[in-house]
Amino acid sequence: CIGNAAARLAQIRKDHPGRDILLLNWQLPGRPGGISLMLWLGLAEEAKSNASFFPLWQKWYAGESDDFRNQRLKFIPHAHQASWMLKRAVGNRPAILGKAMKMRYHRGDGYLEIDVDIASSSTAVNLWGLVQGVAKGLVMDLGCALEARERGWLPELLRAGVRVHHV
Repeated sequence: CIGNAAARLAQIRKDHPGRDILLLNWQLPGRPGGISLMLWLGLAEEAKSNASFFPLWQKWYAGESDDFRNQRLKFIPHAHQASWMLKRAVGNRPAILGKAMKMRYHRGDGYLEIDVDIASSSTAVNLWGLVQGVAKGLVMDLGCALEARERGWLPELLRAGVRVHHV
């Protein structure tokens, strides 16, 4: 699997030279040994000309502070197709990931990987337990934003969106 991920990253780097790549590796408890859901996100060229977003992105993506990254990456879930119980449990409230669970950062040539350890949060583990049983029928929208606390970085905008469909 690691070889496939490395090959995929090499292909993305070839197809999109100079683009900042963000890899979100959701490490999910399961048997045997766990499950990874890897999301590959690339910074669009248009984002570099956004005067309120790009300086925040540079500080977050290329900066040295994992604490800064932990305090800014905002996750916005939405259960699009799910049972009412799961929709109620997931909600669509934004959450700062680094406040809720452990995250490890790995930097490489033109990419930043974040390992999001679901097992480090009892709330996330309980939610994952609900999701596992219905994953084949689930349609989930996952949004990401960087929390903009300073006036110059506002307005805060959704910067990535992914639909996970019947896994």
